[in-house]
Amino acid sequence: MKKQWMLDNGFETQALREDVLRQSFEEMEGDEETAFAVIIPPEEITFCNFMQFTRSDDGDGYYAEISVPKENEEERSLVYGKDFPDEEGIRELIALLCEKEELPDLSGWSLSGEFGPSLYADSYRELIRTLTDDEAIIREADELIDEPDLYFERHTNRNELRFFFPDISLDEVIWLGLFDVLFDHGLIHVFQRHGDIIDLYEGIYALKKLPQIDKSRFDEFAPVLTRLKMLDEMISEQGLKLAVFDCDSYGYPVFVSTAEKIAEAASLASESGHTLIALKDMPDEDVNPYTRD
Repeated sequence: MKKQWMLDNGFETQALREDVLRQSFEEMEGDEETAFAVIIPPEEITFCNFMQFTRSDDGDGYYAEISVPKENEEERSLVYGKDFPDEEGIRELIALLCEKEELPDLSGWSLSGEFGPSLYADSYRELIRTLTDDEAIIREADELIDEPDLYFERHTNRNELRFFFPDISLDEVIWLGLFDVLFDHGLIHVFQRHGDIIDLYEGIYALKKLPQIDKSRFDEFAPVLTRLKMLDEMISEQGLKLAVFDCDSYGYPVFVSTAEKIAEAASLASESGHTLIALKDMPDEDVNPYTRD
């Protein structure tokens, strides 16, 4: 290969070598539901942003996608997809990209989506910085905001569990990505809509920013939303409040912050058409209007 391309399997990124590529194929044979590989070009390659492949939905053959810059719009990219009957077809595609440094004829490929900078990138950045000052979280969020298409491809399997996949807009990718980043770092916990008191306690322990509280004050048999509002009142004594992060969830995605920061974050979220709502403002019935029934 003329230049060093990389392979990312979702767990680690390695130099693209025969043994690494062979291992990816073997993983897909053994776990076709989750295994995938993203082929990442070196910086000097400009005709291709990345190529990714995985097993076809029916397990017979492979499906590949290529992201290329959109003509005359350097900051936007187009993603094309195509089915391949066997491993040989994928290998030929990789050889064409990496060795010959050429794109395949994309006329026979289907357009999967268009990506590029969000009009609300600054709002997303400010929102994250409003909710946390953790540099690791901010850095991860910035990478998502800068390259949402690459983030989407790396988390394809996670997004397949969401009902609107694959009809997902750029801002939905970023918004759900921000939720995932906050959730993965323990700043959001999803309280089950019909969870019991144990689920509530587990959520209290899971939320890193939640202070110590007197659990004996809870009504064990109250609806989940009622118990969450009780929790909201308890932590308000320490200057904190709860809020719900609008996303595709079967529960209440809750985070902790001050009332001022929640109001600021809610305003920033509204700029991109999304919703953060203070828990005290949720309807009294045990129904979350921001989740699916």
